[in-house]
Amino acid sequence: MDCLLVIDPQMDFVSPDGAYAKKGHGTACIRNCLGNINEYLSRTTDRRILVYSNYSVDQFGPGLDLCIPGTPGHRVALSLDQFDLVLAKTDHDAFKYSDLGIVLSELQPEQVRIAGFLLEYCVRETALSLLSAGWPVSILEDLIATGDDVLHRKNPFLQEIQSLGGMVQKSVEV
Repeated sequence: MDCLLVIDPQMDFVSPDGAYAKKGHGTACIRNCLGNINEYLSRTTDRRILVYSNYSVDQFGPGLDLCIPGTPGHRVALSLDQFDLVLAKTDHDAFKYSDLGIVLSELQPEQVRIAGFLLEYCVRETALSLLSAGWPVSILEDLIATGDDVLHRKNPFLQEIQSLGGMVQKSVEV
């Protein structure tokens, strides 16, 4: 059995009216990727785990308020019914700042596939922690995204994952 980990498909990242877009980042790539994630969820047999952010006001500095509970941007943009398990995290790294490690220890997946946002923060930190802990990680490259203005960060991230023993795949390959 494999697991699909979907990180932070929240309105603050995916909506053109979300906090991330209001900081000047284009979100067309993120919105397109969200559609791809939704399609993949409808056909995968993986155990599906959603990890969403519960951040605090000014947690990452003044004016960097994203995914604050009780705000419209905190809402998950996918149906929770599509997931076998839903976890909250309080910082970028879902492995260190949620119950993900406990869950994976119980499930013992053969592969942990990762999708979601933002690739250079939460996706990256989670993947690096999983690899460091010895979990077999696969980044679904067509199911991760970041702001349109910083897409140049994607290829170096994918190369980093591969250099550390992780896999990079397209969702149609699995």
